[in-house]
Amino acid sequence: MAYHNIRIKILIALLLLFIPLTSAGIERNHERNRITVVFRYDDYSSLSPTNIELKLIETFKKYDIPCTFGVIPCVCVRDFQDVRPQNIAPLTPTKINILKDAIKAGVLEVALHGFSHQTIHEKRYGYTEFSGLDYNSQVTKITKGKNYLEKMLNVPITTFIPPWNSYDPNTIRVLEKLGFKTISADKRGAVKKFSPLEFRPERCGPNKLRDKIKSARCTWGTHPVIIVLFHAFEFLEVDKKRGNITYQDFDKLLSWIASQKDIRVQTIGQLTNTR
Repeated sequence: MAYHNIRIKILIALLLLFIPLTSAGIERNHERNRITVVFRYDDYSSLSPTNIELKLIETFKKYDIPCTFGVIPCVCVRDFQDVRPQNIAPLTPTKINILKDAIKAGVLEVALHGFSHQTIHEKRYGYTEFSGLDYNSQVTKITKGKNYLEKMLNVPITTFIPPWNSYDPNTIRVLEKLGFKTISADKRGAVKKFSPLEFRPERCGPNKLRDKIKSARCTWGTHPVIIVLFHAFEFLEVDKKRGNITYQDFDKLLSWIASQKDIRVQTIGQLTNTR
C-alpha cells in the first residue's frame, strides 16, 4: 500500500511538472505559427458613407484592433469610372476630424488612396488612375495627395494604395522619390526586381477570412500575412445588390479575431516596420 501511494505521488509530481511545460509549448507553437491579419478599408472620402465608417471605427476600438484606411484626398464627384472631366471634393472638416480622432485613439493608419480615384482609361483598357500616366503627372498628383493629407492630419503618410490596385514603373519611381515605404498592391513584372518598397497585396474579403486563416494554420512556421480588403458597399446595409456581409456579422468576425491567440492584427505600416 505504501509503495502504491508513493507511485501515485510521483505521478502527480510529474504531472505538475508537465503541465507548465505543455503550456509553454503551446505558447511557443502559437508564436511559431503566428498569423498576421491586416484590415484595409478603401475609398474613404468626403462622399463616402460617414455613418458606416463611424460604426467601423467604434467596432475596431471595441476589440482593440487597428485598421488601415485608404483615403482619397480630393474625390471626383460623379463617377470613378467616368473619364470625362469632373469636379473634385476635398475631405470635409467632419471627415478630417473623424480620421484625427481615430488616429489619436491608436486604431487607424491613413494610407494615400490615389488623388481623386478617377480613371484615366475606359473599362476596355482597364480602370486606373496612374498606369500609363507620364512620370511628371504622377509626381504632381501623388505629391498633392500626400502633402494634403499630411497637412490636414499632421501625420506622415508612407503607405500608398493605388486605385484598382493599378500602377506602373513610373508610379514606383514616384513613391520611392517621395519617401513612401509600402505599396498595397501586387508585384508586377520587373517592378519587384529593383524596388525597395514593401509590396502588400490584398488576399481576401471579410467573408473569406476564416477560410484563409484555416488554410494558414496548416502552413507550419511561415508567419503568413492576410490582408483583408473591404469597402462600404460590401455591407448589405449600404448596398443590397453588391453587399456580401452584414455589419453584425462583421462585428462577430472582429470579436472572433480578437479571441484567437495565434493571430495578431496590424496596420500595413506596422507590418512594414516590424518585419
